[in-house]
This record gives sequence, C-alpha cells and structure tokens, in this order.
Amino acid sequence: PANPRAHINLGLALHESGDHPASRASYERALALDPAHAETHFNLGLTLTRLADLPAALAAYERAVALDPARPAFYQNLSLTHERLGNLPAALAAAREAVRLAPAAAATHTTASPVSTSPAATSPPPPPLSPAPSPSAPTSPPPSTTSAISTSNKTRSPTPSPATPKPPPPTPPSSSPAATSPT
Repeated sequence: PANPRAHINLGLALHESGDHPASRASYERALALDPAHAETHFNLGLTLTRLADLPAALAAYERAVALDPARPAFYQNLSLTHERLGNLPAALAAAREAVRLAPAAAATHTTASPVSTSPAATSPPPPPLSPAPSPSAPTSPPPSTTSAISTSNKTRSPTPSPATPKPPPPTPPSSSPAATSPT
C-alpha cells in the first residue's frame, strides 16, 4: 500500500519476530513513501544493527538525528555504532549530546563514560534496542547495571556487569514509537 504507517508497523512486527531482512525491506518501503520520518530511520538503524551492517546502521542513525535532533535515544545508538566502528571521538561526541539532552537518564551516562578500547569493545555488537521511544512518552531511567530492554511489555531483566567492562547498550524509554501518530 501507499501508506508509510502500514510499512512501519509491519517493519516493527517483523523486527520483533526476528525477521530482520523483511523488517529492513518494510522500513525501506516506508522511507520511500515518507523519507522525513525520523523514527523510521532510527528503527531501520536498529534492524541494520541486528543484520550486522554497521555502516548502513550508522547512516540511518545519522539521518534520524538530522531529522529530529532532540531525541537522546538517537544519539545513544549513534554513539554505540560509532564506537563499534572504531570512531571513538564521534562516539564520545554523540554520547555527550545524549547526556546534554537527557541529563537525568541513567542510560545516557553509561554511554558517555570513557569509551573502552579493550578487546571486549570490538566483540560482536549486542542486540539493538527496542524501536524508538515516542517523544511524548514519559521517561524513566533504567537500572544502571545493564540494559533493561522493553518491547511491547516484555522486559529482559538486568544482568550483572561482566568482569571485562563493555559499554552497555543505551536503553530508550519503554514506549513503542512507531505506534504513535504519523508525522
């Protein structure tokens, strides 16, 4: 259909079900219809991260930030992707912007900590976060030990920090963004 919202919702469902190639295709169809939808670029970045296409994920996060520079979660994932690609100055700059935008959110502070250059930091990327939070959703800081990822009322409980510290993935607020009204 010529309705970007239908493709966004399908992309979300496919992402949640683990069908990341099909999720990517749905988000790309949505963006062909509405290229200015920041959350769809962000969600595409999450899917591309799952597909281990970090350069493409970085481009998607950069586009999301360009379209909506007031979203801390966009900067958190931009920071982590820069870090995974070895661009530590850009990772730190994006993490600092996330902290500036959401100083009370614990997840932004864990991403803004000094970036590790240990071998653990170059291990395969952890799973991406849930889709972009709605800007109107209330935010609550996640537990500080690791990520508590919330997607559609399913929460992964925090795990203790590993012996070799790795920066935890940022955790956006626990609302589902693509279910919000279209922009």
